Amino acid sequence: MIPLEKISQEININITGQIILTHLLIPLLSNNSNAFIINTSSGLGAFPKPDGVVYSATKAAMRNFTVALRYALQKNSIGVLEVIPPVTDTGMTAGRTENKMSAEELVERIIPQLRKERKVITVPIMRIFLWIAFLFPSLANKILSKS
Repeated sequence: MIPLEKISQEININITGQIILTHLLIPLLSNNSNAFIINTSSGLGAFPKPDGVVYSATKAAMRNFTVALRYALQKNSIGVLEVIPPVTDTGMTAGRTENKMSAEELVERIIPQLRKERKVITVPIMRIFLWIAFLFPSLANKILSKS
């Protein structure tokens, strides 16, 4: 069972804070002809991991918010991009033993995609996982159960 305060904290960090900040920044960004909102989601936003129920739900919400915002701002000058990183070697993943991409390598891989203004920015392994999650959910579950 997840403590209620942890649920609230995770939702506030991963969703509420980002949505509020975005809405506060839109008026400022509207004055710039080359402005972008770049949201970070997760592969777990496309397919949930059983031991990360709340995290997965918040990342699914962020993916949905990002797509909706892209449509809502399509007549505005603000671009809306989504970054979906693989498991990255950060403080959050310090105790995990699976293969992790270094933060430096992730940045090297996403910068060219940012320059091209790709709507969904990720690495090949995540693109494959997103397709698996969409086409073969039971396989996606098996993949996540191993990690």
